[in-house]
Amino acid sequence: MQEEERREIANELHDEAGPCLFGITANASSIQMLANQRPDGRTAEITRRVGEILSITERLKLMNRALLKKLRPGPLGKVKLSALLDELIAGFQRRHSDAHIMVNFGALADSYGEAIDLALYRCIQEGITNAIRHGKASNLSVDLLEESAIRRNGSRRKPDKLSLTLSDDGKGIAPSTAKGFGLTAMTERVRSLGGSCVIESARSRGTTIHVEIPVKAEREKKAREPEWVGAL
Repeated sequence: MQEEERREIANELHDEAGPCLFGITANASSIQMLANQRPDGRTAEITRRVGEILSITERLKLMNRALLKKLRPGPLGKVKLSALLDELIAGFQRRHSDAHIMVNFGALADSYGEAIDLALYRCIQEGITNAIRHGKASNLSVDLLEESAIRRNGSRRKPDKLSLTLSDDGKGIAPSTAKGFGLTAMTERVRSLGGSCVIESARSRGTTIHVEIPVKAEREKKAREPEWVGAL
């Protein structure tokens, strides 16, 4: 339900706010052109005001893009999962240059379905945000791997689950601290996919989040779907 709300808000921002901001820019530019065609004593003042309008509009465009990206990863389902997560983490690294984020992605599939891809994206997003904002962490690590049982002959089967581990050296979480909305939503999101989310933390000892999500059920579900489902 939360993701559906995010999708609807993102669509509104894209379809309504975007064109409105473009309209403001176009009209302000037209005012400037008209002022330049009829130079008089107020042309300079009009130019200054138009510049302010364009500057404010540009800031609103940047805010709108940032909100869209936060609400809904634009390339979801269009680019490889690893590339999508790399972009997310690189954005954190640019905004928080004093923190060091180590990344280790194993051999991942291009996608595990929208539900799993989005769950992994949100877990990493929430985990890094908490570590930097609340934990004041300087060093973080993100490990995402496929895991599968080993057959008797020593060969590995197809992956049974995805294992995500987020660790940091921040202040940690005191035992008496109630789990916040973000961590609660993360746990519920993972459990809705049949997975598990375990948070280990102690004050001044950092925090480690272990997430496991089964992929077999999602794969079988996609295999059972008729071809026309993907076209809807």
